[in-house]
Amino acid sequence: MSHQSFVESVLCAWLELAPELLPLVIAMNIKRLPDGSKATIEVETSRYVALIEVWEHAACLDTTVLRIDTKEDKALAAGSCNGQQEVLERLRALRDVLLGHNA
Repeated sequence: MSHQSFVESVLCAWLELAPELLPLVIAMNIKRLPDGSKATIEVETSRYVALIEVWEHAACLDTTVLRIDTKEDKALAAGSCNGQQEVLERLRALRDVLLGHNA
Protein backbone atom coordinates (compact mmCIF):
# COMPACT_ATOMS: atom_id res chain seq x y z
CA MET A 1 0.00 0.00 0.00
CA SER A 2 1.47 3.35 -0.99
CA HIS A 3 1.39 6.45 1.18
CA GLN A 4 -0.07 9.54 -0.49
CA SER A 5 1.69 12.82 0.30
CA PHE A 6 -0.24 15.86 1.51
CA VAL A 7 0.37 17.64 -1.81
CA GLU A 8 -0.93 14.64 -3.77
CA SER A 9 -4.00 14.32 -1.55
CA VAL A 10 -4.91 17.98 -2.15
CA LEU A 11 -4.42 17.65 -5.91
CA CYS A 12 -6.61 14.54 -5.99
CA ALA A 13 -9.30 16.20 -3.86
CA TRP A 14 -9.39 19.23 -6.17
CA LEU A 15 -9.61 17.08 -9.28
CA GLU A 16 -12.60 15.28 -7.75
CA LEU A 17 -14.35 18.63 -7.10
CA ALA A 18 -13.36 20.32 -10.37
CA PRO A 19 -15.77 18.63 -12.85
CA GLU A 20 -18.66 20.74 -11.58
CA LEU A 21 -16.65 23.83 -12.59
CA LEU A 22 -15.75 22.68 -16.10
CA PRO A 23 -18.52 24.61 -17.90
CA LEU A 24 -17.17 27.82 -16.31
CA VAL A 25 -13.44 27.22 -16.59
CA ILE A 26 -11.49 29.15 -19.21
CA ALA A 27 -8.13 27.80 -18.06
CA MET A 28 -6.75 25.54 -15.34
CA ASN A 29 -3.07 25.00 -14.78
CA ILE A 30 -1.45 22.64 -12.28
CA LYS A 31 2.23 23.05 -11.45
CA ARG A 32 4.23 20.83 -9.14
CA LEU A 33 7.83 21.03 -7.99
CA PRO A 34 9.79 17.95 -9.09
CA ASP A 35 10.48 16.97 -5.47
CA GLY A 36 6.76 17.10 -4.65
CA SER A 37 7.18 19.67 -1.88
CA LYS A 38 4.85 22.28 -3.40
CA ALA A 39 2.07 22.55 -5.98
CA THR A 40 -0.09 25.34 -7.34
CA ILE A 41 -3.39 25.22 -9.16
CA GLU A 42 -4.56 28.26 -11.09
CA VAL A 43 -8.18 28.41 -12.22
CA GLU A 44 -9.67 31.11 -14.42
CA THR A 45 -13.35 31.70 -15.12
CA SER A 46 -14.99 34.72 -16.74
CA ARG A 47 -15.47 36.29 -13.28
CA TYR A 48 -12.60 34.99 -11.16
CA VAL A 49 -8.98 33.92 -11.05
CA ALA A 50 -8.28 31.51 -8.21
CA LEU A 51 -5.02 30.24 -6.81
CA ILE A 52 -4.55 27.15 -4.69
CA GLU A 53 -1.10 26.77 -3.13
CA VAL A 54 -0.14 23.67 -1.20
CA TRP A 55 3.06 22.83 0.64
CA GLU A 56 4.07 19.45 2.00
CA HIS A 57 5.89 21.09 4.90
CA ALA A 58 3.41 21.73 7.72
CA ALA A 59 0.52 20.55 5.48
CA CYS A 60 -0.22 24.12 4.35
CA LEU A 61 -3.09 24.92 1.98
CA ASP A 62 -3.85 28.49 0.89
CA THR A 63 -6.73 29.51 -1.34
CA THR A 64 -7.08 32.96 -2.85
CA VAL A 65 -9.59 34.37 -5.31
CA LEU A 66 -9.45 37.53 -7.44
CA ARG A 67 -12.66 39.00 -8.79
CA ILE A 68 -11.74 40.16 -12.28
CA ASP A 69 -14.18 43.08 -12.67
CA THR A 70 -13.30 44.78 -9.36
CA LYS A 71 -9.69 43.56 -9.04
CA GLU A 72 -10.56 42.67 -5.44
CA ASP A 73 -8.65 39.69 -4.08
CA LYS A 74 -9.49 37.69 -1.02
CA ALA A 75 -7.63 35.00 0.87
CA LEU A 76 -10.27 32.40 1.65
CA ALA A 77 -8.01 30.16 3.72
CA ALA A 78 -4.36 29.98 4.72
CA GLY A 79 -2.07 27.88 6.83
CA SER A 80 -1.87 24.33 8.06
CA CYS A 81 -4.74 21.89 7.69
CA ASN A 82 -5.85 19.51 10.41
CA GLY A 83 -6.69 16.54 8.26
CA GLN A 84 -8.48 15.71 5.03
CA GLN A 85 -11.82 17.09 6.22
CA GLU A 86 -10.34 20.59 6.51
CA VAL A 87 -8.75 20.21 3.06
CA LEU A 88 -12.16 19.38 1.60
CA GLU A 89 -13.84 22.27 3.42
CA ARG A 90 -11.30 24.77 2.06
CA LEU A 91 -11.51 23.44 -1.49
CA ARG A 92 -15.33 23.32 -1.41
CA ALA A 93 -15.45 26.93 -0.18
CA LEU A 94 -13.30 27.99 -3.14
CA ARG A 95 -15.39 25.93 -5.56
CA ASP A 96 -18.56 27.56 -4.22
CA VAL A 97 -17.14 31.04 -4.82
CA LEU A 98 -16.18 30.12 -8.38
CA LEU A 99 -19.70 28.77 -8.93
CA GLY A 100 -21.13 32.04 -7.67
CA HIS A 101 -22.71 30.54 -4.53
CA ASN A 102 -20.72 32.74 -2.14
CA ALA A 103 -19.75 35.63 -4.39
